[in-house]
Amino acid sequence: MANVHTVSDFKLNLLMDNMAKSCPELRGAENKTGELAVYIDPIVYWADFRVDVCDEGRVILGDGLLTIHSFYAARGLSGCQSATLMAATIGDAIPRYSEMCIREGRLWEGTVADLLGSYAVEAVVEEFHRSLWLKYRPSRLYPSPRFSPGYGDWSLKDQSRIVSLLAADPRITVGPGCLLEPVKSVTALVGWSDEQKAGEYPVGDKGRGLCQGTGSCSSCSTWACLKKGSGTGK
Repeated sequence: MANVHTVSDFKLNLLMDNMAKSCPELRGAENKTGELAVYIDPIVYWADFRVDVCDEGRVILGDGLLTIHSFYAARGLSGCQSATLMAATIGDAIPRYSEMCIREGRLWEGTVADLLGSYAVEAVVEEFHRSLWLKYRPSRLYPSPRFSPGYGDWSLKDQSRIVSLLAADPRITVGPGCLLEPVKSVTALVGWSDEQKAGEYPVGDKGRGLCQGTGSCSSCSTWACLKKGSGTGK
């Protein structure tokens, strides 16, 4: 079994300040987001695993505890000896508040709350990723980019296995369609290498598993090549 850890002592005032500066959609709503900070209850479950196999299209972690069939993740973790698997949430209070506001016709407040929840869980994961890098830097380990099910060709079906490995209590579950509950939750994987890795995500490669190769790049909203901003699926 995985040796699972939890982190919940995030400094919300710093996270909120960073979000206010970096999220254009929330500019002008700083007072409201400040009020909503009390609804954010972040926690991250995480565990380190040895990378047993990382070849063309497959990553196996921790003596077979998790097998990922993904050209995208395998290419991104190439050369990594270990990896950190994480599941993060900010709880269900923000989504419930947003739904209440929408029902009552307070559309602006509901939209602000929903946007705040999305940015807040991402900020929590980014802060945790940064703290891991500081933790492992003395060991001369360098992180890969962060990967999540549902991006590239990594199937959302792996959400259930990730949550079962990491969540020691029912704060994070997997609902219909392999979507996480609460909705403002994220699962992710970061690899660690003794050589500095490129900070860019793998680019789509038509016909080789990273890209569907259908020529519909302009309408594609999930494939890896879009993370570079090109949308070309090269």
